[in-house]
Amino acid sequence: MLALDWKDRQIAQALRITATTMRKHYFVELRQRDEALPALKASRLFGLWKAAIGGNVGAMKELGKIIDAHDLKALAADVREPAKPKRKLGKKEQQIEDAGSVTGKFAPPPAPMRMQ
Repeated sequence: MLALDWKDRQIAQALRITATTMRKHYFVELRQRDEALPALKASRLFGLWKAAIGGNVGAMKELGKIIDAHDLKALAADVREPAKPKRKLGKKEQQIEDAGSVTGKFAPPPAPMRMQ
């Protein structure tokens, strides 16, 4: 119920107790909301794995789908987006940029050192 983002009041109604009683006796469990969904997913995967090892073809297919979805997600994270084309500069902008990148004989002199 925590994994599915149920509110405290909804959980209490499902357990047929008051929200106050639930918070009083189940406060440790209620603090574990962030851990509930990963724990539920792990339990589901473990159950599928056990069923697949036992020869359940439906479990094998479902486990395969989950693994493939994970692989695609990992692959998508590895693929970088192509670089956006650089905006074409106008004449004056190009001259300013070119002036800042002059090297060699015509490069501007370095700034003078500060005296202490």
